[in-house]
Amino acid sequence: MAYSIFQKVLATQVPCNTTSSAQYSLARTCGDCQNAYKAWLCAVMIPRCVDFNSTDPWLQRRAMIQNFPDGTSLDPETIAEANQSLALSSSRNPLIDAFVIPGPYKELLPCEDLCYNLVQSCPASMQFGCPQPGVIGFSESYGLKPQGEADENGRYTNITCNYPGLVSYFAAGSSIGPSTVLLLMSAMLVLMMS
Repeated sequence: MAYSIFQKVLATQVPCNTTSSAQYSLARTCGDCQNAYKAWLCAVMIPRCVDFNSTDPWLQRRAMIQNFPDGTSLDPETIAEANQSLALSSSRNPLIDAFVIPGPYKELLPCEDLCYNLVQSCPASMQFGCPQPGVIGFSESYGLKPQGEADENGRYTNITCNYPGLVSYFAAGSSIGPSTVLLLMSAMLVLMMS
């Protein structure tokens, strides 16, 4: 649904089928804008989830006021802290809390450059904007790509943010874990709602 609304706005506000000199940008096209929006939308609406017990410092805690699937909950002090912040008390996508009800989990945040690419690729008239590092809201919304060297396969050992195509955790076996189930359920939910 979100992508179809975006397509309608792009089609009605921007002359995409015009000469290159009349387009909104000499460097970017409507196709670039659509691709950037798809990548951003997928990373934002379908979070990459990690078990709540993970200690990686770049993960964002989510849905902390909910019970775990086994019926247990976090301690009252932690729930009181979560009630002070929308980022801690709920999921990024409200549909997840309404239909999946995952319980507390941690999210590998979308990479900041997905948002910057969206702003750079789409017409200014669409008024996309991104929070800046250090400003309220950034650390709960976006992650930073890892700095340093990659391994011999070109992969970073510490994946600190999410982007389409990322393989962040390799499966040790053929079983599907709870985080994978949550991700698949979220994807199906988004597809059903669109």
